[in-house]
Amino acid sequence: MSHPDFPLVRYNRYGVLRINLMTVIAILFMSRHVLTFVILGIALSRAQPSSRNAFSGLFEPIFMLADIPALLVLLAAISRHPKSGMTLRIIWRGGAWLLLGSAAIYLGLLSRQMGDDPARYGWTAWTMVAGTALSAVYVIIARYPRTLFRQYPDASLAEEDTGKS
Repeated sequence: MSHPDFPLVRYNRYGVLRINLMTVIAILFMSRHVLTFVILGIALSRAQPSSRNAFSGLFEPIFMLADIPALLVLLAAISRHPKSGMTLRIIWRGGAWLLLGSAAIYLGLLSRQMGDDPARYGWTAWTMVAGTALSAVYVIIARYPRTLFRQYPDASLAEEDTGKS
């Protein structure tokens, strides 16, 4: 790493870019249906049945399908270290395209559920469409995530880490 593209503080101990806040937000936003389901499931696990029914219409389970590519990227982000296997490296390198695919699947499912007439979409749907579009545009257009998704800690660094312990 003789000529870094970004300030040195942006790199971790393995010489690859750290995952920045905007990329984390984009990944989490694209995973929002499954994450909401998990969080509400945990929060409401001990709640009264009447409380559980209040959240039953919060989301449509079909939209969880759109989260699958984004969840793969989230898994690769969490496991981004030299000891990770080849599958996670491949997922990470395709992360921007997986997030774009997640956005396309969501927008397709939304159109299927609500129809093609934009007048039928409420402010909540438009907010989700805008957030999805902004997340997808960010990971495809911005320089930081484009560079970030090309970098993964080198597997040879795993031996150095084991030698230290």
